[in-house]
Amino acid sequence: MTYKATGSYFTFNPHERMGGLGCSYGCAGLGGFDFSGASVWSDWLTGQGCGKAGLPQGATCAAAKRAVDAIRAALGELGYGKLPLGTPWGSSDRSAYSAFVSAHSLQPSSGMPTKAHLSVMEELLNRHATPGPKPVVKYDKVGGEYVPTKMAAAGIGLKGLAILGVVGLAAVGGAAVLKKRSGRKVVIAR
Repeated sequence: MTYKATGSYFTFNPHERMGGLGCSYGCAGLGGFDFSGASVWSDWLTGQGCGKAGLPQGATCAAAKRAVDAIRAALGELGYGKLPLGTPWGSSDRSAYSAFVSAHSLQPSSGMPTKAHLSVMEELLNRHATPGPKPVVKYDKVGGEYVPTKMAAAGIGLKGLAILGVVGLAAVGGAAVLKKRSGRKVVIAR
């Protein structure tokens, strides 16, 4: 689906959030986060060949990046910290993942994901649980990439969105009054 905004075109794939709205496209309520433990596990297994001689690197490494970034975003959404995106799985990832595993009394895995762990992660995300000890980091998925939600990081919740909506309506109303009184043409981006 394609949306037009202020002269630019932004595309959103199914189940991707539209920036800053805090909801996956097509979800019934706010706060959705699209995470499939089975899909992430499949990408994780495919990505195991990334960097190994004799294996096709393009798709293999793309799968590894998708899996790692999805797990990092899920850990952030669950309250286990903001982890760097777009880099190989490292010690900070293993540490946050081990904290998640320990907190939920799961079978230890030396900081590496397992299919069973990802299923628990998916269940918690579907319930909008935030059991971790650190502040929750919200993510949007834009163009297939996870990015931290700036509005959530700034502490703007539903109340803030409502205030922004009222301010936006007031601005549009004010522009209409300005046009009427001055006779000048006022262009409002749609």
